[in-house]
Amino acid sequence: QAGDQLALVGRNGSKTLKKLFSESGLSQLERQTRLVAADAQSVFWAEGFGADRRTVITSGRTSRILLGWSVDPAEVQFEQKGGKQDDS
Repeated sequence: QAGDQLALVGRNGSKTLKKLFSESGLSQLERQTRLVAADAQSVFWAEGFGADRRTVITSGRTSRILLGWSVDPAEVQFEQKGGKQDDS
């Protein structure tokens, strides 16, 4: 979502995903294909960047996270590599 932010472990403040991606020099394709995990509150992890501070598990705090994902079939693209497709 526009404006999604991460307060990365070991860093002060927070940054939007857009700014993190831009500062890292990621191409538009890389930005679109990076995995990002979010819950009802906000983004809590981004591939290549790490976890948000609110998700850190300490000795006094334990947590379990169940991750799941869904794919919009309209956005899935398949590329056929050579050969002949058998339609029988």
